[in-house]
Amino acid sequence: MRKNNAFTLVEVLTGLVVIALLTAAMTMKSGSSRQSIRREAERLAAYINSLMQTADRNRTSFSLSCYKWGCIAGYSYRLEGKEYLEKFTINPKYKMTSNINTYYYNLKNNKFSQGGTITITVTNEDDIKDMKKYYVIIAVMGGRVRTSPNPPD
Repeated sequence: MRKNNAFTLVEVLTGLVVIALLTAAMTMKSGSSRQSIRREAERLAAYINSLMQTADRNRTSFSLSCYKWGCIAGYSYRLEGKEYLEKFTINPKYKMTSNINTYYYNLKNNKFSQGGTITITVTNEDDIKDMKKYYVIIAVMGGRVRTSPNPPD
């Protein structure tokens, strides 16, 4: 009589379920909420950089108006007789505040005419314990847009 040295289907499936549970437990860490507020700030910075690239490509300036729910960018050129507006909506878990209501991007210098800070804040204080604010900093010198967990100097 020959003896089989193999796993049964039930043993293999049980092993896969245990691995899946361990993987799920490891990915659900306490810093995940901190990561998401950082991701939201990086998403806003990427949006502003995309606006700058579009403005440079189309050889036009734009204005960026900030509200607590998001931003609206208005380009100075028109498409099909309508002014071209682009909207950015922030995740409802967060709200935006800015020290400047409207930022103006100047095509001649390829930078914003004034610098400022957009602060992303958590709307529900009980939701996140370690990180409540993240900053998107628009610099005049060099026209750079960056994110930071610390407020600018």
